[in-house]
Amino acid sequence: MSMIDSSGHRVSGDNAQSLALFEKAALELLCMVDDPVATVDSAIAASPPMTMAHVLKAWLNLLGTEPSGVAGAQACLDAADKLGSLKKCPIFVESSSLKTGIAEKVIAK
Repeated sequence: MSMIDSSGHRVSGDNAQSLALFEKAALELLCMVDDPVATVDSAIAASPPMTMAHVLKAWLNLLGTEPSGVAGAQACLDAADKLGSLKKCPIFVESSSLKTGIAEKVIAK
């Protein structure tokens, strides 16, 4: 299924529950409240093929200060890539901030 998020973007692989959880996780990140990782994990559990949920989880892993976040982010991107729609995501381009963030954290080690 493909629905529209609150920003007007088409979101693939979702359902009503996963989209609501994805939106909640994004709001938690924006407001710096609760646990957006746990919420996005719930979105992924509700609809494993929801590409943007995997991308958000990758981003959340990169925001942390733990070196293990790089591997976690890469695992999320790999999972999203296997869905076949990663390159269709609005925020994903060849020089995306996700790839840049991963590269910078790896170089900083």
